[in-house]
Amino acid sequence: MTILFSTKVRIQCKHRKRLPLTGHADRFSAAGLLAVSPAVSLQNKKRPNRRRSLNTGNYRKCGPKQVDFHSTNINYHDHYQHSPCNIYFGENFCVRLNQWFKFLTCVEDIRNGGIVMCDFTPNKSLSAMTLSDDAVKIRDVPNAGGSSVGSEVLSFEVLQKCFKAKLLKTEMEVEYFPEGGSITDYVCVVFGTKLGVSVTRARNYWGRDFTSEQAAHLLNKKLRGINQSSRNSLENWNKQVLHVWSANRDVTNVLVQAFHTLEPEVKSNTVVLITNTTTSCDFIYLNG
Repeated sequence: MTILFSTKVRIQCKHRKRLPLTGHADRFSAAGLLAVSPAVSLQNKKRPNRRRSLNTGNYRKCGPKQVDFHSTNINYHDHYQHSPCNIYFGENFCVRLNQWFKFLTCVEDIRNGGIVMCDFTPNKSLSAMTLSDDAVKIRDVPNAGGSSVGSEVLSFEVLQKCFKAKLLKTEMEVEYFPEGGSITDYVCVVFGTKLGVSVTRARNYWGRDFTSEQAAHLLNKKLRGINQSSRNSLENWNKQVLHVWSANRDVTNVLVQAFHTLEPEVKSNTVVLITNTTTSCDFIYLNG
C-alpha cells in the first residue's frame, strides 16, 4: 500500500526527533509509528535568541513558548503545538499521538495514572474497515448490552495499531465477585502490562455546548465504575484505561479541565485516553 504524505508532514519528517537510547525506542519502532516534530518546533529553531523591545529599544532574550502541561487551564491547541508528534498511517484510519511515551509511562506506572490525548481521522466507515481478528471478536461475541459496540471495536483497533495491544478477554468473559456491579469492556496486554479497558463517548447533543458539569459527571461516573470493577474483578490486571471518544476539540478541552478537578481517589491509577475525532466520525456516536 502506498502512503502519501502531505507537504507539511514531509517537511516535518526531515526533522525527526532522536529517540532516547532505551527500551522505549525498540517499542516505538515495533508499533510502526513515525516520530515527527511539529511545525512550530521548526519555527522556534529559527527564532532569534534576542528580540528588540518596541517600548524601550533594548534587546531582551526570548525563546520558545513554555506550556505548563500540569495546569488545569491547559489548551488543546497549545498542547499540540508544543509536543513532538507521532503519527500512525493505516488503511482504515490515521492517529496523531503527541504523547506516545507519556501513555507508555502511565501504563507501566502501577501507582499513578494520567491523561493522554490523540487525534483520530477515519479513512472509511466502520462497516468498510478491514478489522483485526481481535476487533472482529469484540464486534461479534455477545456483550452486556448497550449501544457502544462500534466505539469499543475502534478503541481496540487504535490500541492494537498504535501500541500492539493483544486481546485477552471480551466483556462477558471477565469474571467478577460479587457480581452486579460495573464491568470492563475488554482486557488486553500492552507492552507486557495487563490492562482493563472501559470505553465511553463525549459529545454535545442538539447543538448545545458540552459543559464542565457534564464532563465532570461523565468522568466521575466512569472512573468510579472502573474502581469498582477493579475491586470486584477476578482478573489480575495491573490497572485500567478509560478510553473517551471526544466529538471535537472543544469537548476535549472541557474534559481535560474537568479531569484535573477530580478527587485523587476517583482518578486512582487509571489512564484516561481522550481521542479527539472529526465530523466524519459521527458513526462512533450513533447507537448500534
